[in-house]
Amino acid sequence: MGQPLKRSAGQSVEEMAEQLEGTGHSRLYATGKASYPEASSRVKADSVRAAIDQTAEMLELLRSRGKVDLDSLEEVQFTVEKYTESCKRAGIIPTMLGFSAACGISRPTLYRYLSMHRNATTQYLEAVRTAWSAILASQALTRNASEAVGIFLLKNSSQGLRDDAASEIIQPPDENEVFQKADEIVRKYQDLP
Repeated sequence: MGQPLKRSAGQSVEEMAEQLEGTGHSRLYATGKASYPEASSRVKADSVRAAIDQTAEMLELLRSRGKVDLDSLEEVQFTVEKYTESCKRAGIIPTMLGFSAACGISRPTLYRYLSMHRNATTQYLEAVRTAWSAILASQALTRNASEAVGIFLLKNSSQGLRDDAASEIIQPPDENEVFQKADEIVRKYQDLP
């Protein structure tokens, strides 16, 4: 770190400007340290590159073996394992959307399969979906993932995490009934000391 700016210590205006601009040998801010926007952009770009690399890896696996047979528990387990490992290496939260792409099918096709079948594969995938939702929840709660996106994804993860708003129409009471209740209250408390 360069010398602090102190005009009273004898630095000229040119020396102070040199420190602020980063020219010469007395740069105020260390070389190589980026500003927050620069560092943030670099981190985001690295994250996008990791996501693309992970997707390319899964697509290469898909190309070499073909679409996953969802009725084959072994194929599904193998794909879950490979997909989860690739997510870990890339620093990506695993999702059913990414998994369905790794299987060579669309997300709606995967969910249609899950809703229409009851077998070892669907039971396994339900457990996987719950585990991946738990990862997302823990990351959102520790602010390692966007809270808003985490909430949205969890509400749509078929884990029963949703806001339920119930409305009920309440009929106004009959006027005669209101007066009868008022009379009952008066009688009840009339004899109190």
